[in-house]
Amino acid sequence: MSSTSLKKERNYGIDLLRIVSMLMVVTLHTLNVGGILNNTEPFSFKYYFSYFLYFCAFCAVNCYGMITGYVGYGLKSKYSNLITLYLQTVFYAFLSVLLYWIFKPEVITLKSIICAIFPFASSGGYWYFGAYFTMFFFIPVLNKGVELCEKKYLDIYIVFVLVFFSIFNLFISVQSYNISNGYSFIWLMVMYIVGAYFKKYDIANKISNIKCIAVYSLMVVAAFVLKLAWEYYGLKTTGEFVVKGGLFLQYNALPFLVCAMALLLVFAKMNVKGAFRKAVMFLSPLSFGIYICHVSDFSWGEILTDLFTGVTKLSPVLFVLGVFGAILSVYLVSAVIEFVRSKLFELLRVKKFSIWLEEFITKIISKAFSLLDR
Repeated sequence: MSSTSLKKERNYGIDLLRIVSMLMVVTLHTLNVGGILNNTEPFSFKYYFSYFLYFCAFCAVNCYGMITGYVGYGLKSKYSNLITLYLQTVFYAFLSVLLYWIFKPEVITLKSIICAIFPFASSGGYWYFGAYFTMFFFIPVLNKGVELCEKKYLDIYIVFVLVFFSIFNLFISVQSYNISNGYSFIWLMVMYIVGAYFKKYDIANKISNIKCIAVYSLMVVAAFVLKLAWEYYGLKTTGEFVVKGGLFLQYNALPFLVCAMALLLVFAKMNVKGAFRKAVMFLSPLSFGIYICHVSDFSWGEILTDLFTGVTKLSPVLFVLGVFGAILSVYLVSAVIEFVRSKLFELLRVKKFSIWLEEFITKIISKAFSLLDR
């Protein structure tokens, strides 16, 4: 199927997956950074519940990478969108600097200001934006490659990803295949191609939802049981308990790659209608801002860190409710802040400025190359 035959109408199921994936990201950060995982008693109900929920959500980043490929394939890349995302990230980065200047001025350094100006070059919570920023410039090449490549070669590519990136690279660190456990623009490019492949060949309508949900569930349970078995074995042989799972809790780990594939195929053919569609249309554009808001330096370091340790002291029933309440509170507070930010950008006409800047830079580059051709 060529890109010209792809459906042009908006896929609200993919928008819904974007929302769900961001809820998953918030889940990971609430459980981990929020202090819940580190404060549950090993092999207790709270421990099992927390880590199982963590495993259920761990494919979120892969989902986002595949969504980018699924949506971006067959479309022209708009650099104005990247400029807007950059300004959005800079907004939250400087908001963090401002809050530190008010509450902890001693931590403000020249480096922190430079990182706020260039968040794509900083580490920490902004890693995804940095990886996406780099990958964005490869999108036209990736799209053309998927468009021109025959299916049999793309099939080989998918198998290569499964074998080398998701299996082989987990056990043997080979520099040639080093993708930083999925925290890199290379891995996002890999996920982009997978998403584009699914869209090009309409894979979602060739595999039933029951099969996809079954595969997702099987992968999560298998990874979770393997983690517990590894911990039990370590406790039995050494007499000391050590939290395990690092080998499997990597974005490029096979279970979470397959989980993301399964979810994408389910949501890609989901029919979203009525009031629910309106809710999806409202929340989906806020997703990236929700991420940047709650992982910004001040939020991450001064607010979210160990914020929910008290939840672990509750009874099992209240603990479960508390965990979901904590996740929802982080998501909703970030969504409200991001909504206010979006309205501020509308007033400042940031989108219009981004389009103008794209056109201006394009003209400069075109003139530069025309001079070189003379």
